[in-house]
Amino acid sequence: MGNIIGKVETLKKKRNIFDKEFNEIVDKIDKDNWILGNAVRSVVSAGFFKKELENIKIKNVLQNKTVVSKINPFLPKTKKAHSSMSIILDEESKEIIEDHIKKLGDEEFDVSGDSPLFPDIGTKKQYNTRTFGRHFKKYFEDITFDDLRAYGYQRRDEQLKRMPISDSKRKEELRKFSRHSRISTTKKLISGDVQKAGKPKKEELPWERIVKSIENLSIKNEKEELLENLKNIRDNISEIKESDVKESLYRLLKEYIVRYNISTKKDMDK
Repeated sequence: MGNIIGKVETLKKKRNIFDKEFNEIVDKIDKDNWILGNAVRSVVSAGFFKKELENIKIKNVLQNKTVVSKINPFLPKTKKAHSSMSIILDEESKEIIEDHIKKLGDEEFDVSGDSPLFPDIGTKKQYNTRTFGRHFKKYFEDITFDDLRAYGYQRRDEQLKRMPISDSKRKEELRKFSRHSRISTTKKLISGDVQKAGKPKKEELPWERIVKSIENLSIKNEKEELLENLKNIRDNISEIKESDVKESLYRLLKEYIVRYNISTKKDMDK
């Protein structure tokens, strides 16, 4: 198909992570940036999202100098389910955070309530989004943040399978851990069927892409470029097998040409 249609968006292939690989990566991080090391441990053990790591403060996890079992939502609510759900901390997660806060104090970082829980080790201030992303990629390379969370979900699922609980209870506990509105979303992220937690990628049908390409035609383009785009659209329409769909697309294109007086039949036949 012509360049006016553009490339069809495909699913991102999930990068699987294994325990040994994760532990080796975290060991390397700890030698250079123990704060980042504890941050990624918290992603795996408690299901933190990237924006939460960058913005969470000491006061969000401490109550009467004790790490809480449930972190209440602290970011503005969005359409995403997790933004209105509490982060559940098990004993492993609480121990990670307790040890982390103690080391922050030992290393003379500010541990007052409004201080960041995971500050930039260089500036001792809140992590800049780009800096965090750069530091993360330095160690994880082709592993994305979503891959890391998926590893955490899978790890939690395995832990739940070893518990004497029903299958329905296990699924509900996993959903609470992932903070998705549906367990199917969590399962799809684990299996790699979605690029991000949320909607699966939908491939557009050929006729949908053609309609979109017609609607996106710009009469501000140079005439030569515009005619080339029109030719590409006509070629794409000719490949449609259903005669009624093909006829409707030709009619839509013709209406556009007439409405904006952007071409003549002679031009189109060039």
